[in-house]
Order: sequence, then structure tokens, then C-alpha cells
Amino acid sequence: GVFSHQTLILGIASPGRSDEDAGLRALQAFRRFHPGLPGVTCIDFDGPFRALVEPMAGARHLIVFDVAQFGASPGTIRCLVGPEMDEYLQRTDLSATETALARLLDTVRIHGTGPIRRALIGIQDDCSDNGAVNAVSGALPWAAALARELVERWNNEKDPGPVAPRPGRTKPSISRSDDRQT
Repeated sequence: GVFSHQTLILGIASPGRSDEDAGLRALQAFRRFHPGLPGVTCIDFDGPFRALVEPMAGARHLIVFDVAQFGASPGTIRCLVGPEMDEYLQRTDLSATETALARLLDTVRIHGTGPIRRALIGIQDDCSDNGAVNAVSGALPWAAALARELVERWNNEKDPGPVAPRPGRTKPSISRSDDRQT
């Protein structure tokens, strides 16, 4: 397929979370610490997800920064790649933002397009304690560094096959073809 973006990096706002802008601030940190990486398109996103269908359908690689619920201490970062990201987005207790992201990925896959590599860089916030925002802020440069690492690694790898949605499924599927060749 023809891709209009090599790597699309989204920073997502998650309204209603104690640190709803962590995804956006992680993207700002990425831009500040790793400017000018070739083939990278960054989008700060806090609008309706349907506006992302076109850029996502045209992206070879996708990285999403967002707050996430891992049940870990605030500021914990997890980088979920490929099937791990799909699995995370199949949970029943997703936030509204995560649900919208899962639907969006399905939409582009149903049309046979969309990223062949994808990762969610999730930053644990703390819904019960606004003091946790400091821990989240301290984690942002690390989240940005993880994204840079992925961009560089993916740009040097041979492409796996596309990920197809499972028939009759509305949730993202897990594809074995996404495992890295050793």
C-alpha cells in the first residue's frame, strides 16, 4: 500500500482523568527532545476521533501517547507494541478515549489500510490524587525516548504483513504475523 506518513505519533487528551493532558505533554516532550526525525508526523489530538481516520489510514507506523490504567504507581510507563496494544484495547474497563481509539483502529483495518506497526505508550496517572501529576511529568522525557527508539527500530525493519480484522469482530484482533522475525 501507499503510505502518506512513515510514522504518525498521536498525543491524546483524556478528559476526566486526573492528568488528562499527559498524552499531549508526552508529545510536546517528544518534539522538544527529538526534533526533526525524518518521516515523523505529530498530531496533538483532543477532537472527534473521526478526524483521525484519514491520517491513521495513511500511516505505516503508529505511536500513541495517552494516560493509561495499568494499576501501577503514577508515572509508570508501559510501551505496548503490536498484539500487546491490541490486547490492552480489548479490555472491558477502557476509558472513553481508549474505546474511541480501539474503534478507530478497527475502522481503518476494515478498509484494509492502517498502520502495520503500532504501539501505545501509556502513562499511569492517579485518578484519586492530583499530587501524582508531578510523577507523571517526570516520566514524560522517558516516554518520549521510548517513542524515538521505536521510530528508529521500525525504520530499519522489514515490513510484516498487514493486520486484518477478524470477520464479524468490532474489536481489534491479534495477528500472529505481527511478531518480530528473529
